[in-house]
Amino acid sequence: MGLRLILLWVFICASQFACCQSNVIVLKKCFSEPLEGFPSKNHTCQKLSFVGQTLDYKINYSFNGWQIIDSVAYQNDKGKLCAKFFQPVYDVENRIVKSYELLNVDCNQVTVFLNEIKDKYGLSRDYLANLNFLLSKNPEKTEKGYQFNGGIIPSLFTKYGIPYDKLLKAFSFNIEDNMIKADSFMYDTLTLSRKYEYESGQLKEVKISIKDRDENILSQFREVFELK
Repeated sequence: MGLRLILLWVFICASQFACCQSNVIVLKKCFSEPLEGFPSKNHTCQKLSFVGQTLDYKINYSFNGWQIIDSVAYQNDKGKLCAKFFQPVYDVENRIVKSYELLNVDCNQVTVFLNEIKDKYGLSRDYLANLNFLLSKNPEKTEKGYQFNGGIIPSLFTKYGIPYDKLLKAFSFNIEDNMIKADSFMYDTLTLSRKYEYESGQLKEVKISIKDRDENILSQFREVFELK
């Protein structure tokens, strides 16, 4: 009888803890200046759902602001983070999603890029993934950052208009107060830079600029995070 009471108490406590984990919705909004041949953009590009501080799922939207590109659900499984990718099936005429089809399940060992990075909700994770990928390619450490002898073709920034086959020569990043503050990616003829702004430990805005060799601004983007 005593053991049953103990197990019941543990179950109730666990249930209450789970119920008390608040769900937080964060909307990522994307802005861009008009370019030659391309209109300006102002739309919700991503929706992220958190249970406590843990990412539960995210939805990626196309530039029209309503059409879903894909949806990703996350689950921790024995030290691995599993991402389930779903593709929507549309009723295009009525602009509604009829159902979802499971495309892929990708499970990787849980890794943390630079343990000192601790922004609220981990909203910088997608940006850090770019740096993590480049660091995994064994670049040469320099006084100003990292460089690749001969360059590499990472195809990371096509959404900002960088050609997928553009040769990346070097990159650098700056970390202060346990948060990524800025990073830059140097190509042969241009540089893409990102600056991060925070409020109470939460990433609020990322400003992206692309400049040529003479420091002339070629294009600018803003990505803003808002609690719904």
